[in-house]
Amino acid sequence: MDEDTQAAAVRHEPGTERFEILEEKEFGSLRRGGIQNRLISAEPTIHVDMKMVEEPFSSFYCGEVCMSVLDIPLRKILQLFYAPQPLRRSILKKDIQLDRKKEKGGSRSQGGDFYVPFWSDVKRHIAGDADLSEMTDSRVKSNRNFTRLYPLLKEGVIELLSAKLRWSNEPVRIVPKSVHGNLKFKDLGGIVRIHDAVHALVRDEYTRVVYPYFSEEPALPEEGGRLGLWAMQQALTKYDRNDMRVIDILRRSFFSPQINPLKGDEGKVFQENYISIIREWELLKLD
Repeated sequence: MDEDTQAAAVRHEPGTERFEILEEKEFGSLRRGGIQNRLISAEPTIHVDMKMVEEPFSSFYCGEVCMSVLDIPLRKILQLFYAPQPLRRSILKKDIQLDRKKEKGGSRSQGGDFYVPFWSDVKRHIAGDADLSEMTDSRVKSNRNFTRLYPLLKEGVIELLSAKLRWSNEPVRIVPKSVHGNLKFKDLGGIVRIHDAVHALVRDEYTRVVYPYFSEEPALPEEGGRLGLWAMQQALTKYDRNDMRVIDILRRSFFSPQINPLKGDEGKVFQENYISIIREWELLKLD
């Protein structure tokens, strides 16, 4: 085993700060395309990139369908953290298949992100430029793949805006620049992307930065909401952390720093969960 690989092959004992170097016989073929040059420390080593862009989001974002575990949207890594084992395994195996397709000269893309059109419509609805029900009906008519989920998402958003976030009767202005941030775990070689959060100014008095969780399964638990808020706060540093919200649209629920105050261990929990996902992904690549 070469020096770089020795420094990178580790085992983490969950619930502790113990990180053990793996021997050659244990690490085996994980060296090839595996967790190399990523020595994992007990505390997250995080580098943050934050930017705002004016170009249409769909022009540069491939989203979940282009997902790699090492370059992944926040909502997708949260899904993997809490998904039942069969679902998590299925998602990871699909990711590996797309990686292998790309290695053979193909593309990871499968035609665009399923949720991007809906989220674009949500922003227009909030801004008062169009009606979400009408836009959803139009989407469903144009693409039968939207038939089941889009109406459910629409109902979730409308209830959140009216009953939970209480924006339905408020003058809301959507800031024209989309909010994006990258959370880089240098020691893991991973990037978690917080992309296309809604940046809204309500009554010209206060702002909200809202990031959506779309997945049918699993529901986002309270811990997951806190991890999402923590990631947003780390990556979107130009914004007031108290203005950030994570919404679980299908459950019609939201998480905020006021209702779900951080406990202080979110960075450690996030990294431990991420390590576990990467380890499972690497092992599945051996199949």
